[in-house]
Amino acid sequence: MKAASFVVEAHSAAKVVKALESCVERLRGPRWPSPADVAGTEPPESSSRGAALVFVCGQLAQVLPELAEGIAAAKLGIPVLIAAGTAVLTQAGEVEDQSAASGLVWTGGRAEPVCVDSRSPEDLGETLSRMIQDRTAKTAPTVLLFPRSEGFSPEALSPLYESRGTPHVFGGGTIGPHGAYLVPARGAPTTGSACLLFLRGISPPQLRTSPACRLLTPLRPVTEVRGPMVLEIDGEPALDVLSEAGQELGEERLMFVALAPEEGGAPTLGGRADVILRGVQGVDPVRRGILVSDEVREGMRLGLAVRDPQAARSDLDAVTRELVR
Repeated sequence: MKAASFVVEAHSAAKVVKALESCVERLRGPRWPSPADVAGTEPPESSSRGAALVFVCGQLAQVLPELAEGIAAAKLGIPVLIAAGTAVLTQAGEVEDQSAASGLVWTGGRAEPVCVDSRSPEDLGETLSRMIQDRTAKTAPTVLLFPRSEGFSPEALSPLYESRGTPHVFGGGTIGPHGAYLVPARGAPTTGSACLLFLRGISPPQLRTSPACRLLTPLRPVTEVRGPMVLEIDGEPALDVLSEAGQELGEERLMFVALAPEEGGAPTLGGRADVILRGVQGVDPVRRGILVSDEVREGMRLGLAVRDPQAARSDLDAVTRELVR
């Protein structure tokens, strides 16, 4: 497998299309599709290998349909998934507060683009679960998933936990009215409640998470819960722990709950526990509890965290270094 990447800092969708074309041209070879193959007869089987990911932010997120049409008109011969976010990551760091695009093109594996529509988050979860099961059967492809933020909630992913489909599903949320677009190797761009890219014929991915937060408190065991409500943390009322952690923060700083497996229950990542972040959904002044989520269990470790750019960069760097060892 070969791969190439590009970065564009501009408002112009045409410049992004040109950069993507140049990236594809650098990788062309005997097993890579050419525009002539796509424009003419059905290309040979080997020419459908590979795909591309393009992430955009700023003004480019508002012109996603135009960008998708431009990529389709370029007839690159590979499926392309475009996703809009608040920033893009590059090898040099993050680009935010301006229009930019970063992209990755690779030549290995076979990619199948799929869009789904749904009426509600619950419907989306069931639809995704059925679709992934139907398309994976006894295989375990990698699935990239980018849902539209409108009408989406994390609970929509719950059916995937119980699904018998592939365990290799990852992706991220999108922003804006369009969210994400798929451009097939041949045909018109499509969009929907979620855009997926099924990748077959490649090694299983190594997945890591890097929360963009700094812990305000150490990870301490949850000692009492009632459903999604955490009542005690290491024997102390949960609301007292929250109040103490928030004393040094301004009112505009938003705190998150960091959940980690119990001590010794999972390997560390980059020297730290593998944590997931959840918002504080509410408090109970009478029982001195904080409302977190249904996944919290006694024995799990819990800490309070706040967004922190410097901590985010350091943690992402540590996790990335661990992956490339």
